[in-house]
Amino acid sequence: MARMKEREGAFSYGSSLAGTALMLSAAVPSRALGTFAAGVYLLDSDVGEATDTTGFVIGDISVRNYLLAASYASPVGKRLSAGLTYKYIRFAQSCAGCNTIPSFSAGTSALDVGAHYRLPDALATTVGVSVRNVGQPLQVKDAEQADPLPRLVQAGVRTRLPLKSLAEAGASLDVSVDVLRTIETSASSEAIGAVLGYRDQLFLSAGFKHLPNDLSAPTIGFSIQRGAFGFDLSRRFEKLASAGGEPAPTYFSLHFKF
Repeated sequence: MARMKEREGAFSYGSSLAGTALMLSAAVPSRALGTFAAGVYLLDSDVGEATDTTGFVIGDISVRNYLLAASYASPVGKRLSAGLTYKYIRFAQSCAGCNTIPSFSAGTSALDVGAHYRLPDALATTVGVSVRNVGQPLQVKDAEQADPLPRLVQAGVRTRLPLKSLAEAGASLDVSVDVLRTIETSASSEAIGAVLGYRDQLFLSAGFKHLPNDLSAPTIGFSIQRGAFGFDLSRRFEKLASAGGEPAPTYFSLHFKF
């Protein structure tokens, strides 16, 4: 965001074992004040049917997570960029047709902060770090039963491989490595990825993320950028989805400059 030169909007959709996700966002850069952005996110999880003690279906349970976000990012000199996001998170559960299962909701606020620095080399190497979900616990009933937000620390590096043959063909190959750690549980994950680009218009990406509890999985993606419009598509090949007969998690987004 920090070094954007044109206003941009985006619509994103995702489908996974967690549910269906939708997001709308827009970013507006300013030459003097940096870039401002806002977005709204919805994750809709269809938990399934609710039954009574006899097994009779009495309704359908739905769980939804909402997120409203406002962001600001700005360059600091020629090489450093930094950003901040405030977000409001809301969790809601309802049961259509149920009389015995109560509906409830709860909300809280959190901050994300991040920065990255471009090294003074010829490979466009960038190092970055972010801290996310710094805020109050999500309290549904009382303070003793409040759920802390998963505070995350992430650090990574990205560089462009100096392959002369690719450069002569108008192509590029960027590789990146990231490490993410959850503060509360000390659980960590690692990811590696690569993006092959052609004339800054076509992009093919592949990556692998290592997670505990046999949740590691590869991902592939494809992107097109033509003029003011762009399209992104990616799929993650999880073992849990394939074992349960579910389709692989799929995500796509449309973005446009205005």
